[in-house]
Amino acid sequence: FNADCDAVKHHQAFACYAVSYIALGKQAAGVIDKIVKGESPKNIPIYYPRTQDHEAYVSEKMAHKLHITLPKNKPNLQVVP
Repeated sequence: FNADCDAVKHHQAFACYAVSYIALGKQAAGVIDKIVKGESPKNIPIYYPRTQDHEAYVSEKMAHKLHITLPKNKPNLQVVP
């Protein structure tokens, strides 16, 4: 397993589970918007990534090499062919 999803996309690792930088970017934009509109940063709560802010990938090619059968139709799991 790896936290670098690009390694899975290039079949260099079997699987990854990592925070989505797109989700973090959207959250950061929301915080910046509040600050630009005049809210004090000390009044903005700290954001912790939620489960839905993560992404998981599994390499089908690596699964085959390791003789692992992948589950069908798992939400939030993307299989890289």
